[in-house]
Amino acid sequence: PLDISADGEQTVPLIASNLYWAGEAKVLVEGGSVTVTYSVLPAMKVKSEFLAVLPNLDAAVTTDPAGLREYAHGFGERISIADRLGGDTRVLLFILNVVDYDSGAPGLRLFTDRNPAYRAAAEAYRALLE
Repeated sequence: PLDISADGEQTVPLIASNLYWAGEAKVLVEGGSVTVTYSVLPAMKVKSEFLAVLPNLDAAVTTDPAGLREYAHGFGERISIADRLGGDTRVLLFILNVVDYDSGAPGLRLFTDRNPAYRAAAEAYRALLE
């Protein structure tokens, strides 16, 4: 969940399906638009990328990009909040990147509920959902 009602930059962790921290997405809100970019650890090779900005949890009916095409956007694309998102400023960011990496890659670490960053993120997301 993201609150994009105010200009500024937010950082969102990118977590692999095996709960490893893989990198981070940057969400820049500026002048009525939002732009999403990302970076991954240097040892990771991105095979494919997908970004969707959904209006709410009910729209997240699948994790298959084919079923989310109406919400799809390109990384680095300026997305008009008024025109492309219908003015919604509380949205759900969905990123599905397929990557190859070695489990011994430098910087790779688990993102678990014992990690203070996890707890902070979970509390922030819970507050947005409420």
